[in-house]
Amino acid sequence: MNFVSKLKYFFLKDLRIFLSYKGSIFNQLLVMFFAVYILLKFTEVFGMSALTILESYEIDLFSFLMVGLIFTDTSLRIIISLPAFIRSHQTIGILEELFHISKYSELKMLFLNSTYTIFLCFFRSFIFFVLYLALSDSVLHIDKILIIVLIYLLHVICVWGIGLICASYTLLFKQNNIVQTFFILGITFFSDAFIPLSVFESFLQTLSQMLPSTYSLNIVRNILADALNQEIFAEVGSLFLITFIFVSLGCFLFKTSIKLTKKYGNMSFF
Repeated sequence: MNFVSKLKYFFLKDLRIFLSYKGSIFNQLLVMFFAVYILLKFTEVFGMSALTILESYEIDLFSFLMVGLIFTDTSLRIIISLPAFIRSHQTIGILEELFHISKYSELKMLFLNSTYTIFLCFFRSFIFFVLYLALSDSVLHIDKILIIVLIYLLHVICVWGIGLICASYTLLFKQNNIVQTFFILGITFFSDAFIPLSVFESFLQTLSQMLPSTYSLNIVRNILADALNQEIFAEVGSLFLITFIFVSLGCFLFKTSIKLTKKYGNMSFF
């Protein structure tokens, strides 16, 4: 069985599990629609007071928040899912056996188990994007949509690399994942997702340059605002660079953590 076929079966396995919980499906859709509705009402109440802060973005408050919601939702799901997979299999004591019986490397096994989460992120983002287009005045041509999709895909790859770093920490130290907490708080609050960076102190603005969302969000917002300029190309280059760094670092740390846990025999819970 080749790797693509294995990928399909892992995805179908998780999809069937998800579809078996009909209430969960309805609940997630309800929460998504409610989140967009709340953002829309929020912009109606606070739109005027936020205009001066958002002048540099050249987009309305609803667009600003919706872009932040889409990318943050994806980032948090991936960052949380990878350490959660490791931790759940550690707790029940089958992580080492799972890696041992597979003909694939531990890294590939983790990727195979991530396929459904990544698909779900794309699906949720698609729904959010359709709702955004339906509720806003934005008109996007196919070329801009394709660019946004490419930026989103690059962002997913980068965040998966971050998830690997967090999974490595969980593999070694089991609990109190401070690395995961750092990235969750950073992406949610200090990457221009919902609060403009200009309101924070300079050291937090500098710290935000370590987060992929800072670049992804700004690129997409500029595309929505028809503000294509040289600065965007520089940010695309920065996003490629930070993606390469996080994915390379994540793969290296995960492989290293596997070797260390095998060496000292503490891959499982005890």
